[in-house]
Amino acid sequence: MTSPVQYELFPGSHPRSFEIEGWLNLERYLELTGERSARSLEQPLAEMRDRLAFMSRALGREDYDGNKTLGRLTFSQRAANTFYPECFFPTNWMQNCSELHSSHEIRPRAFVFEALKRNGDKTRVVAKRPKTNYSFSTNQEEIRQEYNRIITLRSHGVPTPKIYGIFEQGFEQYIFMEFVDGSLPQAVLKTSDRENLWGSDAKLLGKLAKAGYKHPYFYGKAGFEDKIWARNRLVLIDSDETFKITKRKLGWYVIDKEDVSKYCDGWLADCLNEYVSEKLMRKDEMIPYAEIALKTQGKDPAIAHEIVSRILDHEGEWQTEESWINMNSDCG
Repeated sequence: MTSPVQYELFPGSHPRSFEIEGWLNLERYLELTGERSARSLEQPLAEMRDRLAFMSRALGREDYDGNKTLGRLTFSQRAANTFYPECFFPTNWMQNCSELHSSHEIRPRAFVFEALKRNGDKTRVVAKRPKTNYSFSTNQEEIRQEYNRIITLRSHGVPTPKIYGIFEQGFEQYIFMEFVDGSLPQAVLKTSDRENLWGSDAKLLGKLAKAGYKHPYFYGKAGFEDKIWARNRLVLIDSDETFKITKRKLGWYVIDKEDVSKYCDGWLADCLNEYVSEKLMRKDEMIPYAEIALKTQGKDPAIAHEIVSRILDHEGEWQTEESWINMNSDCG
């Protein structure tokens, strides 16, 4: 049984990095992966021993010589000065946390726990996993890439949660971030804040585009899962699929720097078309939305009329970028 959290372990200094043991040991991993892993162990003893050793290394629990290894918890300097670090040890918070699920995933995408600040206050913190976590195909760089991406987006004024730090030990990886308490966008559409929500959504799209980034499935009911209405604005709470536009590739299809502006206009058209198709947005709300998004990017808002006219002229026949990509991926 894990010992109680002690909050005076580092009273005289605020270190930013710690070597600690994660929660996901070999026994828990086998339990989480279920029968698939169990069947893989129905093999001769020597092969099973090799398989278990491989798993232990993949989990960051031992090196190639069989020596025990630890994970690493790394904070931003502000978080190190603000929180007691022991609150972020996975073996501590995993005992008393709640799970956050998306509508299309069985395993939790994130966990919420309370962290104690050095001033005595408590605050809720989100520990978010990569999408491919708990799989041998996990990209070991994924968590750091998302961490750096969020910092970059925040530097461009994109509203995202505050980032506190990361934990890495093999497949067990978490980004620690602020818990944003708010309302689901679909619920806000039924209130007097509807106009403000669409304006905030358009600004969010515009800020992402101006920074040279795109969030796939930004629009529609599914896209609303990645955003939350808090403090009179929309916050992008899940950006693990957000990508740099000039790095977008699909087979032969590569976006050049010169095409980014045109590409963003197409993204805006995709959003408007999908919002209207899913009966989230009225047609009379399309032009005001487009004008705000374009103005946020520093473009001429008058282009909005051209974009909306093109959508309405091809009503029922418009193909979004995502539907085109999915169709080609399925056929490929």
